Amino acid sequence: MRDIVASIHPRHAQAILDGTKTVELRRKVWRMGAEIDRMFLYETAPTSALVGHVRVGVCRTMPPDELWGHLGARTGVTREEFDAYFDGRDEAHGIEVFRPRRFIGRWSITDLGLKRPPQSWCYVPEVSP
Repeated sequence: MRDIVASIHPRHAQAILDGTKTVELRRKVWRMGAEIDRMFLYETAPTSALVGHVRVGVCRTMPPDELWGHLGARTGVTREEFDAYFDGRDEAHGIEVFRPRRFIGRWSITDLGLKRPPQSWCYVPEVSP
């Protein structure tokens, strides 16, 4: 099992940690067959810090309209935001997340052994907290 870190806008990171957003949307995900255990949440500017992590469940990949029909209510975004995010894409990825854990204080990206935050997401080096 591997861990990943994902860069997430503050609004969405907080919704995940509050448990109101249980599906994280992505245009690209890890290679097929990779088993992901945890997703560390790197909250983008103005926070610019790791704020927590979640367990990763099923990653569903399907055409955007189908994904919205199955998981849209759990994504924490409006249909307009969803459509804009996946505009021109044939595939959409919905990652089910559960058991949010908010960090006490904020962690630096270097605490995970990374030099800089990922553009979208990346694997965490084998040694993690």
